Amino acid sequence: MCDETKPDPAPPMRRAGLLLVGHGSTTDAERASAALRRHARRIETGGLVQEVRVGLLKGDRPLVEILAAMQSADVVVVPVLASDGWFARRMLPRALGLRGERAHLPAKLGGHRVVCADPVGTRPELARIVLENATGALAGASLSPSSASLIVVGHGTSRDPSSGSSVRTVVASLGVSGPFQRVVAGFIDATPNVAAALHALPAGPVVAVPFLMAEAGHSLDDLPRALGLPACPGPGARQVGDHEVVYSDVVGAHPGIAEVILTCAAEAAARL
Repeated sequence: MCDETKPDPAPPMRRAGLLLVGHGSTTDAERASAALRRHARRIETGGLVQEVRVGLLKGDRPLVEILAAMQSADVVVVPVLASDGWFARRMLPRALGLRGERAHLPAKLGGHRVVCADPVGTRPELARIVLENATGALAGASLSPSSASLIVVGHGTSRDPSSGSSVRTVVASLGVSGPFQRVVAGFIDATPNVAAALHALPAGPVVAVPFLMAEAGHSLDDLPRALGLPACPGPGARQVGDHEVVYSDVVGAHPGIAEVILTCAAEAAARL
């Protein structure tokens, strides 16, 4: 007797293409997309999805053009952004030609069925990545986490208070479970700003972790200067007033972000 059982269809992730969307930059496009492209290559090499493409909200090529060139009928858009703020909820849907805020349900765009994942920065795994960046940077400066304070530095914006929610979530998590003396938030464009956050900490070692997705102007130039450090400060501790300040790698450059992207994509693909 013949076995007429049909094979299960391919899981949604294997049928889908991924469009990874970063913030980008009009002045420093190469550095702003470097980490994102590394993650895309790592995911593509893993063979878990049909195809992987990269787009930037501030880039030379419109997202709708990149989407139109994709081969996959089903596409999962993953915002590789630090928060569920203005860019994720407003700018991304507009760039894709969607109305209103980010669409969680599948939408038909051209010849593709498209679903949007939650932003990478909202995932609970980011607390572990911040912890690894912080402890690694302190170890490189021969300092112990138990003697140090941690500043988790986000962008933030006065236009959208929710833009700082991911940073505050990580701060709350590591404030309870982390090995540090104190854990606080600081922002580029919100309160408290990063300089005020540093000065409010007790004297001693401080490690600053940029909760940003790109190795570009903010993380390499603006934030170090706000902390009293030179641009691109590199490893080791520098004396800034009463503090020995250590600056870690940007969160978005951590290799584990590729796995977080896949987790976000898998949850969204289940809605296809």
